[in-house]
Amino acid sequence: MKFTWPPTDTLRPLDLEAHRRDPSSAPTIIRLLNETDAAAAWTVLEDSREVGWVAVRTAPLDGRPAGVARAGLRAPDPIWPIEESMLPTSSGDALRLVQRLALERPDGAAFVVVQASWSWVVGDELVVLSSSSAEPALAELLIARIDALAAKIVIDA
Repeated sequence: MKFTWPPTDTLRPLDLEAHRRDPSSAPTIIRLLNETDAAAAWTVLEDSREVGWVAVRTAPLDGRPAGVARAGLRAPDPIWPIEESMLPTSSGDALRLVQRLALERPDGAAFVVVQASWSWVVGDELVVLSSSSAEPALAELLIARIDALAAKIVIDA
């Protein structure tokens, strides 16, 4: 599957492949993305400042309806209602989910993570863009940037 982004200076590729064999020297975000089988990932920039990341994954539908496959994108215990909407894109409509989760750091301090995903059915696969941020002020900016890119992404099976 091929993903073509619109021309942009908003994205910088993250080198996941360089750390798949030996993750010990990888930055934390790359280790985490590799653990979730991300096919590719990018840092999202705003005026040359990193505001977050976005990763792409694919999953076979295996005869399941898209809604069943997408159920796995939902967090089991969000702290606010899940925001769900359809986003028209050049590759068809994408389901966008935005969820807020309460998590705890190893030292016991609580914090909120905003998770967002965009998903398309392409052939017999589900294509998912995902991102998250522990900084609510940046989360909205990150989601807006990815919305703009997702609207123009071209996905070829």
